[in-house]
Amino acid sequence: QGPSLTIRTFVAYTVCKGFGSSYSQALALVLISAVVFFILSLTGVEEKIHKAIPNNLKLALSAGMGLFIIHKGLLKGHIIEYKANIDSAVLFNVRSLESEATRTALLALIGLLIIAVLLKKGIHGAIFIGKLICIALAVPFGLLKGADLKLFSYGISSFNTFKPDFYGLINVSSSSAIYTSVSSLLVIIVSLAIMDIMETVTVYIAMNSIVIRDEHANSTPKTIPHMLEMDSLTTGIGAMLGATSVSTYAESVSGIVEGGRTGLTAVFTGLMFFGSLFITPLMKLMPSAATATTLIITGIIMVQAIKNIDFKDIGEAMPAVLAIFLMPLLNSIILGISVGIISYCIIHTLTGHREKLNVYMYILAMLCFVITLFLPS
Repeated sequence: QGPSLTIRTFVAYTVCKGFGSSYSQALALVLISAVVFFILSLTGVEEKIHKAIPNNLKLALSAGMGLFIIHKGLLKGHIIEYKANIDSAVLFNVRSLESEATRTALLALIGLLIIAVLLKKGIHGAIFIGKLICIALAVPFGLLKGADLKLFSYGISSFNTFKPDFYGLINVSSSSAIYTSVSSLLVIIVSLAIMDIMETVTVYIAMNSIVIRDEHANSTPKTIPHMLEMDSLTTGIGAMLGATSVSTYAESVSGIVEGGRTGLTAVFTGLMFFGSLFITPLMKLMPSAATATTLIITGIIMVQAIKNIDFKDIGEAMPAVLAIFLMPLLNSIILGISVGIISYCIIHTLTGHREKLNVYMYILAMLCFVITLFLPS
């Protein structure tokens, strides 16, 4: 888990810049949203949300997140790069071997081929082995740099640089000002809570689709409430430590791909993260090509969910395809989900297939619409 990029952007551009709140006031709103999130998880609302999302959209969320992760991996490995002058992504320059970006891309591609061969041969730990080979090859590629390496210099001077500040959230200068400020706060708090819930549920659906069989994909796993309760608690703790909403990262899927099926995997990962605090400079030696291979392979495995989507029914196919492709294209999981849910509700309402919808799906669609209005473009 870590600070959500989508929610962090929402806080910066909408809460702080748009509504004029200070960062400390924004942290207070995040803390309140965490309480709302926790209450919703205790009351079973998250289970109803999970059940309300149609199976085809769940499969689309998994596939879309796969493309999202692949896109991130391709950028991290410099296999593709965005050029501002042409407003488009281009393939790395194969002829420019003196460029560090080109060498990183070549190393990432070599790592991908090695991992693919190992996976094809059914070798356990293929991704980890491929990452180790990438790190080793980074030396002759000139991508492993150890200059000015200072171990145990982790650079954390102090915690709580920013603290939640509730003062001034409500403008009490007049009755109309109170109404306006309270209304704005409610919209922000609900938006933060729903975004956090949707990100977590989406990642969970993607992870769960790898573990369970497709015919059970629409069932509600018993672990969802525990996961969401923990997510809400970490969001609150993060706000008190000065960080915006903490959400479950899509990269968690890589652990499941490697065979992790219990919380013990996450416990050891957390302990290793804690240990890495003291050797942060050493962790910086990790070539981005090694990380990119993990993201791309994990994304490829997740995209396989697309094969089970019902493409014969345009009412099922269109929302699914929009959700799948808008996630990486808009660089936003939330916007991809929102467009998929909204379009699904509109199509099935206008075609008279309301039996495929319930009140929670309509509520989700309305909340997604509100979120799309406030997310910065």
